[in-house]
Amino acid sequence: MRLLRAVLAKVALSLGLAAPLSAQVTLDAAQLRSVAVARMAAGDLAQAEVMARALLARDPEDATALSIAA
Repeated sequence: MRLLRAVLAKVALSLGLAAPLSAQVTLDAAQLRSVAVARMAAGDLAQAEVMARALLARDPEDATALSIAA
């Protein structure tokens, strides 16, 4: 869960959703999957992989996350 929270914080910053440090941004798995696919399409493979790893920590059989990680 900590990995997912760390990833979400990085995602928020990369999307320009910077907020005060006390604010929390929450994405569900489908939203994180979408952002990971978008990052991959944009050529940001490192960020897409971090997101895929977080999704795989949640569900090792996540087909989209497995594809991104590959």
